[in-house]
Amino acid sequence: MSLPEQQLNVLLTNGWWQHLDSVSDTALASEPDSSLAIASKGFVCLRDGRTDEARDLFHDSLAIDASDVVARIGLFNLHYQDANFAEADKLIMDLLQDMPHEPGLHAAQCRLYAIFASRERTEKTIQQAVHLHPESEELRTIELYHAYKGKDQAKKTELSLDLLQLDPENFLAHLILGQARIRERDFESAEHHLQTCMSLAPSENSARMLKYLEVARSGKGAWRLAAWAYRRKIMKLLFPRHYLRKRVKLKWDR
Repeated sequence: MSLPEQQLNVLLTNGWWQHLDSVSDTALASEPDSSLAIASKGFVCLRDGRTDEARDLFHDSLAIDASDVVARIGLFNLHYQDANFAEADKLIMDLLQDMPHEPGLHAAQCRLYAIFASRERTEKTIQQAVHLHPESEELRTIELYHAYKGKDQAKKTELSLDLLQLDPENFLAHLILGQARIRERDFESAEHHLQTCMSLAPSENSARMLKYLEVARSGKGAWRLAAWAYRRKIMKLLFPRHYLRKRVKLKWDR
């Protein structure tokens, strides 16, 4: 593997997308038939919204090396973004067959199933993934989010406490515990968790929840409204609506 290809691996592994274009060009200049470099250019196009170009580049990469992992993951992301969930499912299943112990792939599968699969299938997949990777913060967060949509309050609290052992600044865990403590009328603990939410993700919603807490603390009986209203908002905050629309947008953080 050439030096530019090694650099591409580092960039892709860490999600440093802003450098991917130039390093891909360097790799292609030295090795025009590099499947990795071609697939990396596909990711650049996908990030920029040029989905047709991205699709062509991913297929070009696979024509050179049918096992190229980057190209296959790229196609998975493309199908996911286009809400072509059946094709995305086939790709992630094939990838997991080749790399059954890769936590990132298990997390991608769980997120995919949370959108289009049944609750039972999603729960089974999450349980299997967490069993394989009990220390994965990402998988634990997905597990908690899935439980959050259910009605088992004790399970939500237990999972939240477990997750905070791995990730003390997990927003969702603090939110759920804040709501739970309001129901229990443990207002001091509720304030701690909700203030943490506010510091992690300052927003109008977090501020509103703290106001609801003060109303509940005053004894006016509005805590049920507070928990209900904030539950309605959390879907937009953590999993925006565009994840459920026809076109699912990917996040390019760096």
